Amino acid sequence: MTLEERFAISRAVAQGRDHRRLHRDGQDGAAVAVSQVGLGLAVTDGCGSARHSEVGARLGAAWLAENAPTYLAGSRTGEEGALTLERGLVTYLGAIATGITGDPRRRAAIVHDLLLFSFVCAVVTDERVVVVGRGDGLVVHDGTLHVLDPGPGNSPSYVAYELSTDEASREDRTRVIVDARTHAATSLLLATDGLLPLASDPLALVSLVDRAKGAKTPAWLARALGQLTDRGPVRDDVAAISLVPARREEGAS
Repeated sequence: MTLEERFAISRAVAQGRDHRRLHRDGQDGAAVAVSQVGLGLAVTDGCGSARHSEVGARLGAAWLAENAPTYLAGSRTGEEGALTLERGLVTYLGAIATGITGDPRRRAAIVHDLLLFSFVCAVVTDERVVVVGRGDGLVVHDGTLHVLDPGPGNSPSYVAYELSTDEASREDRTRVIVDARTHAATSLLLATDGLLPLASDPLALVSLVDRAKGAKTPAWLARALGQLTDRGPVRDDVAAISLVPARREEGAS
């Protein structure tokens, strides 16, 4: 049985009430990729003070989902994989900025306007689940909540800061959030910090995973995020991905 057959994955991005009111595009991204190595899942959150950070967030999510399985699954340790993944992402973002302009001053502006984002990324193989992140976000793995702390003043250390000599001295790096064995009941929820209002009641986040286990279609997550951003406690943009054991029809062997 393949990983796609073993697990059901749902992905959704919802625009927050504040951005809808201001007629601004949502700044979060989410992507899922399937390869021979494993499953790649990524959610990203663009910098709120940047002009068009949704550009980098969505490109970053796509790159992470496609490439994280190779970097993380092939590493001896989660820490080694996180470091090499970060280096690959920085190289990719640098190529985007340089491809737009060769002027160093304009390049710095491009990085600030387009490429600042936080991320949480997971790789699931037959043997291993590895989740890494940088900036902010949250993970629920097998019922346990992990919150990625953005640091003092709610100022995330965006990975694209590595392209700036002024910011490169920061000690913050992509860190390992989960490194565990894959099992038949493995469950994951990755989300940007838009879901943090629910973190004060971890059961509310765990209940989302429970809903995923009972869902008949992947569209359940989009509906759930829509309800939370329309009438619930979530005002910010939010991107989320759930992974749970696939439902088996009655009588299936």
